[in-house]
Amino acid sequence: MLCTDYQKIIANAKKDDFVFIDPPYYNGKNITISFFYKGVFGFTEQVKLFNCLEKADKRGVKWLYTNYDTPEIRALFKNYYFQSIKSSTSHNLTNKNNNHEIIITNY
Repeated sequence: MLCTDYQKIIANAKKDDFVFIDPPYYNGKNITISFFYKGVFGFTEQVKLFNCLEKADKRGVKWLYTNYDTPEIRALFKNYYFQSIKSSTSHNLTNKNNNHEIIITNY
């Protein structure tokens, strides 16, 4: 397990390696800001991540990617495999959110 920039990890992955990608989730707005992450990880960053995953796919790397189930994410990953799931998140005992998330794989 490594904790570093995703571009380095994905670029170093080899054929038959498995990479689990759980980025800051894109909520359908121009930016995603969360108290869990430092800085902004908006749709432009999601596209950069997608491009890295496409290159990895061509090298034979297996990957699983998670995010909110939005039309933009579905369009970006349209050539891959989808599974939509319902999830609940709770940041404290009084604030509970029901979300639709998506799991996308290249296998």
